[in-house]
Amino acid sequence: MNETAEHNEPARTLELVAFLSDPDSRDLVQSLVFDLELKNAVVRQGGIGDALDFVKTLPSWPHQILVDIADSAEPLNDMTRVASLAEPGTRIIVAGDRNDVGLFRDLMQLGVADYLLKPFTAAMLRRGLNLGAHASEPARAPRAGKTIAVLGARGGAGATTLACSLAWHLAHGFSRRTVVVDLDVYNGAVNLVFNLPPSHGLVAALQNIAGLDHLGLEKVLALRGPRLFTLTADNDLMAADPITADRLKELLAVLVEHFHFVVLDAASRSGAVVNTVLDQCDFLVMLADPTILAVRNAARIMRGREAASTGQRSILAINNLCPKTLETLTASAMESALGRAIDHTLPYTTGLTKSQNLGRPQEFLPAAYSKAVLDIATDITGGGPEKQGEHPPSVWKRMFSN
Repeated sequence: MNETAEHNEPARTLELVAFLSDPDSRDLVQSLVFDLELKNAVVRQGGIGDALDFVKTLPSWPHQILVDIADSAEPLNDMTRVASLAEPGTRIIVAGDRNDVGLFRDLMQLGVADYLLKPFTAAMLRRGLNLGAHASEPARAPRAGKTIAVLGARGGAGATTLACSLAWHLAHGFSRRTVVVDLDVYNGAVNLVFNLPPSHGLVAALQNIAGLDHLGLEKVLALRGPRLFTLTADNDLMAADPITADRLKELLAVLVEHFHFVVLDAASRSGAVVNTVLDQCDFLVMLADPTILAVRNAARIMRGREAASTGQRSILAINNLCPKTLETLTASAMESALGRAIDHTLPYTTGLTKSQNLGRPQEFLPAAYSKAVLDIATDITGGGPEKQGEHPPSVWKRMFSN
């Protein structure tokens, strides 16, 4: 039997990617693929590293991925890496030869849907992959992505620039599938920042939320680079606002099933829509500049969120839009007025306008500003950016490093 069984169409998301360490297991999976006439599946012999290298070549993760830990020296460490990189909508199935209840429980905590003990049968494989006669069986709840709301305390605070730069770091530095949603449907600037043509994708998405499966999302999203997408609208100024609180809530519920991070540029919104943003987000990045107006507005919003006790994480960032003078508020004065410490400070730089005009934010962002945004991304993800060929520390090293 051939080493691969591939019937995929490049534009479509693969149904299944399977990498098995031994030829017998690989052949069994291949037989199932052919029996079920799966049109877009890839089955190969290899380990977890081979599987991750292959997935990196795809435009998106498959609906299901089967990886083998039989030859893994540190299975939990390897699976932690898979779970952290996998898109929220991907079902992860693990094959292995260790009959260990503790290992099974650890894998379940990582979000693994099932563990197949080798040698497995065709019936076990069908159940584990949720295919064929078992496709209608309820699957383990998918892992959900996180929503980040970037909110400026006043107009011109720099929220759009921060939202786009943050999304760029999450997608490129941390290898996380990220979408930026521009909630300003009339004068939004996200696509301008990324040098993308005008789009009506957000309006189309809100009008047909039920149709936003993998293929439906491909039609409304704009691709800015590997793992980075935008969802925007360029509405006529006289057209009705397509965003309502209920529709936005439904849309966010869909997006977190397909993306690690959903970054909301909520700079210009108010009323029920911004309240929905604040209620639904996992992280609120409150951006203010050293002015009395911005600090007053930021204090009102953040105190309201603390009173709501939503469990979200609030991050306070100060954007120095101009050189420090005697007229600008000091950090201590702002912290006193806000009743909390400043988490991050974006330095004054002179190259942001060039970056925005060229539509290439990362290549032309001043180094100091880019480093400050990277610090915010690291704060949100809880770890540094992934370097090519570098593996995270093992589970055991992390446990005993304190």
